[in-house]
Amino acid sequence: MEIKQLSILGRQIWGSGKLALPQIIIRIGKIFGDICRWERNDAPGDRASESELKKELGNMIFSTIRWCDDLGYDPEVCVNTAIEAQQNYRQTSVCVQGMEIRQLLVAARQIWPKRTLSQIIVRMGKVFGDICRYARNEKNTDAASESELKKELGNMIFSSICWCDDLGYDPEECVNLAVEAQKKYFKEYGG
Repeated sequence: MEIKQLSILGRQIWGSGKLALPQIIIRIGKIFGDICRWERNDAPGDRASESELKKELGNMIFSTIRWCDDLGYDPEVCVNTAIEAQQNYRQTSVCVQGMEIRQLLVAARQIWPKRTLSQIIVRMGKVFGDICRYARNEKNTDAASESELKKELGNMIFSSICWCDDLGYDPEECVNLAVEAQKKYFKEYGG
């Protein structure tokens, strides 16, 4: 499962229409809110509930890939920018072998220790906040600001792959659940 393939699949499901950054922020907020509600309401051992969390984590990966494209960014460039920034932050060096989800997970595991869901929510909130701050500042028209947005979108993809694994979930399974849910949603409600 490669980033480029998921980008193409997202277009096949949702068509050629593209969202603007404020519309994307609303959708990220919805997914983030669903994950937070899951943490608040978690019923241990509730399989349906666990499947819902997996789907939302998958939505964060799959949708953010499409949203990079909506904004005119190559999702793979965004992920590479995020990996470079995370390596610099952690003062590590990893060799990324490709843009398949499993390859990205191997790289993420070399950078980050495992986290709990509460820790994940805090980190996800930080990335979400950084994206919102970019949108709030209308002066963000320079290349440095745009690079920052690309990095944060890449962080959402790359980190979400890692977060799935942190919780013991297969990131590809999470993405597949999201793909099926989005196909169903589009069939029922349209774009």
